[in-house]
Amino acid sequence: MPAIPAFDGVGALPPGTVVGLGSPRRPYGALAEKTVVPKGAYVPIAEGIDPAIATVLGTAITGMSIKTAADFAPGETVLVQGATGVAGRLAVKVARLLGAGRIIATGRDDDQLREVQALGADEVINTAVPDDALAQAYLDAKGDGYDVVVDYLWGRPTEILLRSLVPQSFAFPKPTRLIQIGESAGAGLVLAAESLRTSGVEIYGAAKGLGPQTMHEMYGQIVTWAQSGELTVDVVKVLLSDVEAAWQRTDLRGSRLVVVPVTGRRIPGTLTGNEGRCERYLPTRRWRTRSMRASAVSGSSIPSRTRRRSRFSMMFANGASRYLRHRLVIHIDFLASSLASACSTTSSAIVTPAALARTWCSRCRSARLGTRLLRRMFLRELLSFSP
Repeated sequence: MPAIPAFDGVGALPPGTVVGLGSPRRPYGALAEKTVVPKGAYVPIAEGIDPAIATVLGTAITGMSIKTAADFAPGETVLVQGATGVAGRLAVKVARLLGAGRIIATGRDDDQLREVQALGADEVINTAVPDDALAQAYLDAKGDGYDVVVDYLWGRPTEILLRSLVPQSFAFPKPTRLIQIGESAGAGLVLAAESLRTSGVEIYGAAKGLGPQTMHEMYGQIVTWAQSGELTVDVVKVLLSDVEAAWQRTDLRGSRLVVVPVTGRRIPGTLTGNEGRCERYLPTRRWRTRSMRASAVSGSSIPSRTRRRSRFSMMFANGASRYLRHRLVIHIDFLASSLASACSTTSSAIVTPAALARTWCSRCRSARLGTRLLRRMFLRELLSFSP
């Protein structure tokens, strides 16, 4: 720490080519202005696809695991465990596009389950019921049996599912291929021996069958569906400056939160705003600069001794503060994301405003900004956000 979050996203290569990227080199995550990714960990974004939508398309690859990991065949029955989230909804859509005969979806909210039915699920199961009732619901919905289970839950619901699949008498069970993807209902479960011995259940990880070639093929299929409009994704865009509040939202209901860059008004005649440096924005008043000196547009008289100081020294010196009616805001995207991450962290690491200010100042030295003045000013800003 400090570190910048997000392990995948959309960015631009130096020539301006828009690409989807993954596995950025730490500590600069995908929310940074610049990052470094391994060769082969990025792919150009196809024409006609909104970059915000492109950030979510990779999630649909988990739904494609029914093909890569479970050798899905058209007409088979698919159970999607945890279908009310973004990945689960995409898995329902992908299963329908791949030709699933029946799709059963599970979730905890009846309203959202009705939405999932409208997306293509044939039946839904509410998992927020007692264990016996949930086991019976799995039995009632399975018909001739579940061919493929796409599991984003694990924990209690999957434990009950596996228990319900144990035959009551000797039989030659139909194989059920369970693809383990997520653990939103718990990282562990009790797996009885009979759940594997007599049920025909086969458990695979989502990475089974994946490789550079299959990943490219699966992503290409997803992009083709997105371009044709067959596969749609609901996104909610928020500015990076609002990420702290957006991180706490609970009303997304199956929509993916996408963080987009902050824009603002650049002051003429100042820094160019190159990536890796800062851009300066003013709420209203503009300042004109010349040869490292500054004077207020309003015409206020400033002592010549103050004018001879650098423009930053003048603006932040105590003697010149009365000439500023609007606070100068200095903004760096990577610091904002680091701060949001620090405020929402649940780890035992302590991130201090001083540490963030030191990191920020080191990035600004190439712009000849006064480190001591900036640190003092920025500490005042950061103290109110201290985790």
